[in-house]
Amino acid sequence: MTYLAHYHFLVFLSAFHQKDALLAVASAREAVALADAAGVPLCQALYRLCLAHALFARGERREALSLLAQARRITRRTRIPTMELSCLSATAYFLLERGKIARALPFLAVPWNGR
Repeated sequence: MTYLAHYHFLVFLSAFHQKDALLAVASAREAVALADAAGVPLCQALYRLCLAHALFARGERREALSLLAQARRITRRTRIPTMELSCLSATAYFLLERGKIARALPFLAVPWNGR
């Protein structure tokens, strides 16, 4: 099951970079569903983060922020440092894209110790 989830993740990456928003969202949703079924926290967080980016790019910000919050909770609970950094970066990016520079600054200033 995790192989199939990873396949959908790779399809997401290709579609996202080719600006195929519909395929990117559909593939990321499938990857999230399969990761949840497999119960692999790293994949659950990563694929949610990908789906958040795809939805944010389409202007579906509310759902994107919800998925980003879910990814952050998973990474905090499981202490996956690279995913924590990715979630912080995405948070800053989403805020900057919405013109909320002052709110983004604390996320950009977080000291990174690479645990």
